[in-house]
Amino acid sequence: MHNTNTKYSSMLFTKAKPFLKWAGGKGQLLKQISDFLPNELKTDEITYFEPFLGGGAVFFHVVQNYRIKKAVLSDVND
Repeated sequence: MHNTNTKYSSMLFTKAKPFLKWAGGKGQLLKQISDFLPNELKTDEITYFEPFLGGGAVFFHVVQNYRIKKAVLSDVND
């Protein structure tokens, strides 16, 4: 028996967004940042390293638009 739960099935089609409103967040700059991303993101499956995750805007943009095989995320906020 197949149980379709509308609440959870709609989540499958929702784009991930930054999980924090971060001072200095990059959400509004994603178009400009995309122009500087390496061409390998468009053609190769890569491991993505994000040393300054912050609210995650750049990470979520990259993972939703490019072929990311694995991601290593990090940030330190002392």
